[in-house]
Amino acid sequence: MYEIAGFRSKQRIPVVTYFHQSSQCVLVRAAQPLVGLLKRHCTEDVALLNWYRAKEQATDDESKLYIFDLRSYAAAVANGAARGGGMEDVSLYTCTELVHSNLENIHAIRSSYNLLSDIVAPGAGEEEVAYLYYTKLDESCWIKNIRAILDCSIQVAERIHLERTSVVVRCSDGWDRTPQVVSIVEIMLDPYYRTLEGIAVLIEKEWCGFGHKFQDRCGHGINHNTNADEKSPIFVQFLDCLMQLMSQFPNSFEFNGFLLIFLADHVNSGLFGNFLGNNDKERRQKLNVHRLTQSVWSHVYEHSERFVNEDFEPYFDCIWPSTSVKQVRLWDRYYGRWDHKLHPNSLNAFDQWHDDW
Repeated sequence: MYEIAGFRSKQRIPVVTYFHQSSQCVLVRAAQPLVGLLKRHCTEDVALLNWYRAKEQATDDESKLYIFDLRSYAAAVANGAARGGGMEDVSLYTCTELVHSNLENIHAIRSSYNLLSDIVAPGAGEEEVAYLYYTKLDESCWIKNIRAILDCSIQVAERIHLERTSVVVRCSDGWDRTPQVVSIVEIMLDPYYRTLEGIAVLIEKEWCGFGHKFQDRCGHGINHNTNADEKSPIFVQFLDCLMQLMSQFPNSFEFNGFLLIFLADHVNSGLFGNFLGNNDKERRQKLNVHRLTQSVWSHVYEHSERFVNEDFEPYFDCIWPSTSVKQVRLWDRYYGRWDHKLHPNSLNAFDQWHDDW
């Protein structure tokens, strides 16, 4: 494993994060290989991915492996030249295909989010005609980026469930785009992750356990003048993608949209220890969050009546969302919460938007 760690960015070796019982295939997450301009390769890395690819009672020619590089081809090449990274030479790997998903990096997402914020701010665009609002929303590329993540997740899920092949998902360092995609894939494929307990396990596993940099991405306790380039709403974007699934399959989730709002608020509030620091080691050893802070899930379970979907009907199959522009829409419950003109007009208190934490 030492050789593989040295071959992968930040020593983030390919790790199985989910086993799909139906197809007997695995979902693997990793970081980019350190190929560089010299076109390095690692025989141990080849052997490990070949082990993930191989299926019991199948010859080498019968099973296939997909590597989803969530970057564009141009970005992968640029990483190889500038950072010594790059992409796998699939000619060295047995029955392996490399797919580029063209998802934007943290800087493009931050810019997109800032444009979106200008559009949805209370009072913004009050004097503008409707088409200018939709033009600006389109120019922000926020919905486009949400659709791209969903499209990529569907492709990965199809490879695992329908094509019955194992898949490696990675971006540059494996802690931003990678948890977004693998999380959505697991929610699509496995009904467990559509339960209240399951979503807690998923977030703790894919985001907290695998080291999404919450401190840097959210800007907790940092100098905003010197570290602003690291900020990006990656976790909130994941919650937005999850909201799209919930809006299309409203009865298939045990938790409700109120939970997503709660998590989106408190990933930035600093009130719960789960989202502090950049990795689990920092939280345990440096910040000592288990002793000094409350877990967000303790609060959720204690007040579970707020977060449970009363219309929940367990659905034990995969869910396949549409990414049509007619289906993927703005998360108005979150982005429009401070604009009272967007609130429901019903006099029924249940229909009103209340965030009372």
